[in-house]
Amino acid sequence: MQKKLHYSESVSSITLEQIADLYDSVGFGAADGYKSQENLLDRLFGHGCHGFFAIHGERLIGMVRVLSDDVICSWVAEACIHPDWQKQGVGRALFNMVTRRFEHTSIYLEALSSQVGFFSKMGIHPESKLVACSLAPKAKPRSPIHFMH
Repeated sequence: MQKKLHYSESVSSITLEQIADLYDSVGFGAADGYKSQENLLDRLFGHGCHGFFAIHGERLIGMVRVLSDDVICSWVAEACIHPDWQKQGVGRALFNMVTRRFEHTSIYLEALSSQVGFFSKMGIHPESKLVACSLAPKAKPRSPIHFMH
């Protein structure tokens, strides 16, 4: 029997090991660095943080993490789809979940120029008046978490 692909918004449906392996697969740092961190799931998905997950059998193959006040704005912190599952509709399904869940808020994200077309198809369009600003950490971060630049 072929393993089923299913989607969930429940953090309790995933494990730290699954997230670490997914981050590793997309180049967000070595899995071991995540697995050794205490309470990482609680820190990644604390108050105001929502997860949208694509799971194949026991393997996490996609995830979108959203920070939201659930009133005015929602911010996509990261989206990652395992390379073996990219361009197969997983990202589209996850973003459909995100846009349905947060349709009552503005949804913001930062995207690489090569990703703009995908997000535009999802209804999230570039805004000419918005500019992404950032501040690099001054000290070595306490964890090896690396997000899209």
